[in-house]
Parts: sequence; structure tokens; C-alpha cells
Amino acid sequence: MAVKFTIKNGCVGCGMCYAQYANYFQENDDGSAAVNAGKILENKTEAEKIASVCPNRVISVESAGENKKQAAMQAIQKLKNFQGCPIPSKSSISFKKEEYHVRVPYSPNEGRYNYSSDRAAESAAMSAFKDGMYNKIDTFILEIISEYRVRYLKPYYTKSLDDGSVYAKTNAEVSKLLKEIENIIGNGLSNDFVTVNVFPNEDITWKMLNKGQVLSDEMISSVKREFDYSADDYDCYWDTDDMECSAGTDWRGRTKYKDMYCYRNVGKAFESLGKDLLSACYYARSSLEDRAYEFIESFVKEYNKKLKEVLKNKIQIAERAINNM
Repeated sequence: MAVKFTIKNGCVGCGMCYAQYANYFQENDDGSAAVNAGKILENKTEAEKIASVCPNRVISVESAGENKKQAAMQAIQKLKNFQGCPIPSKSSISFKKEEYHVRVPYSPNEGRYNYSSDRAAESAAMSAFKDGMYNKIDTFILEIISEYRVRYLKPYYTKSLDDGSVYAKTNAEVSKLLKEIENIIGNGLSNDFVTVNVFPNEDITWKMLNKGQVLSDEMISSVKREFDYSADDYDCYWDTDDMECSAGTDWRGRTKYKDMYCYRNVGKAFESLGKDLLSACYYARSSLEDRAYEFIESFVKEYNKKLKEVLKNKIQIAERAINNM
């Protein structure tokens, strides 16, 4: 008669069961023990010996209440009902400008009294602003969009579970269902029955997304259409200052002085430009989100199609094994 394990209240999380019999027990997040799903034994004496490892005697051996074939068919039905990897909603990948920060460059000559006139200091401030940020607008836009790409798209063009791959996560969920079936059926299944290694094809789009050559580059022009500021629009943020500085000595050896000028607060102009670039990205978000969704939808649909074929084959293998039980 088929029997199964049940864990009653009172488990203290000592780990004796899953440390010695990992095939039958596993550890919960809180350290307590749980029975591996679908694990049914035919030998009651063996099961009672395994249960006796628990010092608190909270593991009991009970009749499975159904034969292995019925349990296996129920486990297979879970596999048939599996919906695959869900396609996210557009709202879940929306561009929210508060999530991003534009780096502010450093202006090395700011505050240095190096200029002989107020006009020269003003001109130097404008040059510092242009060289530090304004003439590199494409680069700063690219950084913002690249951060969006990594934040919301990377799980859909990576295979690594550490990188949040939705495919690796789904593969693991399917493997768990297959393991449940294997635990019930036992023999008659292929050695790689529980292995699921399905991913979308690594086509040119996949590879270019990994390199940042898709979405990021093509969106720069869309963002720049929403940005309508000249460099002159930012000169109100900086100011100049003058100070008497030593200019050597006269023929009598007395120190000479002359007014020298510096510029200040170019950083405020950088900050304002950064905010305007984020706003431009926000105004262009529909194009950004639509393109991103297009990539995601394509990858997930391809993955689900491939997964469906793999599951069809696994189900056929399991059903053949059940018929031979």
C-alpha cells in the first residue's frame, strides 16, 4: 500500500530530516521542514524508519489515500495547466522620471580668478557649460535610456537567474512540477526529465539589446525632439565675481594690483539641464515604452511557444511511464 509523510505541528526546525533524507524532505524559509511534493513510498516499514529520525516525532506515515497512478495524473494536470511566462503590462514598464538621476559634471576652473574681464569670465562659464554637459546631451540621454533598458528589459534578454531572467525563473517553476511527477512515478522517465533549459533565440535584437545598441540609440532623436533649449537659456544660473589680485611690482618695488574675474555656479546650470533632459525623456515615454513592450512581447511569445513544445514532450514521456506502471 502506498504511503506518504505528513508533518504535524511542533516542528522545531532541527534539520535532521532534510539533512539525512533530502529526497523526501526540504527546508522552508523559516527553517522548518516540509515534505517534498508528490513523494510517495510503497514500503511502509522503510517510511516509518525514515520518520523516526525526527526527535519530536512530528513526522507521521499515512496512507496515500490514492494510488500512484492517480497522483501522477494529478501532477501531470498541473503541468498541462501551466501558462508559461506572463507578458507584463505596459504600465509595469512605464518610465518614471523620479527613478532616475542625471550625473552632474565637475567644472574644474570654477571659482578661479583667471580672467581679465567680466566678459571673459562669462565666456569661460559658457564654454565650461557646453564642454561639460550641453554638447554631450546625446551621451546623457543615452545614460538615462540605458538605465531604463537595464531596469525593465534586462530580465527579458538574459539567461541568468542572478540577472532576474524571467525565463530562468519560469524554467525553475516547470522543473519543480516535473520533479513532483518524477517523485511519484520513479522509474521509466528519462535522465533529463526534470531539466528545462528553454530560452528565446539569441537573434540580432537580443544581442544588440545586450550591447545597448537597440532602444537606447534609436530613442535619442525622439527625446531630443522634446528638448527645446539652447545653451543661452542656462546662462542665468551662473554668475561672476571680481577680486583685486597681485600683478607684480612697479619700478619702485611696490606691489601692483588689478581686477581679475571668475565664474561660479555652473553646477546649477548642469542640474537644471539634467532635470530638463529627464522631462524630455518623460515626454517621449510613449515611444520608449511602446518599443520596449514590442521587444518583450516578441521574446516572451517565442519562449512560450518553445516551452509548450518541451512540455508536450515531457507530458508524453510521463504518460507513457504511467501506462507502464
